[in-house]
Parts: sequence; structure tokens; C-alpha cells
Amino acid sequence: MYLLYDMIRSGKEIPKPKRKADIMAYKHTNSKGVTYILHGKDRVTSTGKKTTLFFFAKEQKEGALDAVPAGYQVAETANGLLVLKKK
Repeated sequence: MYLLYDMIRSGKEIPKPKRKADIMAYKHTNSKGVTYILHGKDRVTSTGKKTTLFFFAKEQKEGALDAVPAGYQVAETANGLLVLKKK
């Protein structure tokens, strides 16, 4: 809070919060010409282990990622669905 107050007093420009449209999400087009956006969602399994679920969606939603996670590559199934595979 004090940082914001100091910025106002000194006349510095206040940074705007990032919106979904401001984030450059990773996009991939499949062989059928449909563009999908990569997303990630943190989950806790029934055993209490934390894991991240990765999925592709046609529209940008909350949790869009800006790059493919390290150690993964994008692959396409026979019917055109995009999946992440470990290298």
C-alpha cells in the first residue's frame, strides 16, 4: 500500500493489472486448422500430492500458460486433439 502511495506522490505511472487479454498465451494449430490455447490448473490429489493438469481449450480462460512447460512437447492424436507428452 505504501508503495502505491509513494508512486502517486512522486508522479510515477501506476502499473495496470494484467487482464486475460494482456497475457500472451501459447497457441498451437492442429492439422485440421483449429487453434487451441494451452492452460494449466493446480490440483491436489486424493492422497494430498500437488500436481498440475495441462489442457488445451479453444478459448482463453483463467490459467492460460505463455509457454510449453519444460520437459514437455506438444503432440497430436489421430483425430486432431492436442496433448502434452513428456520428452
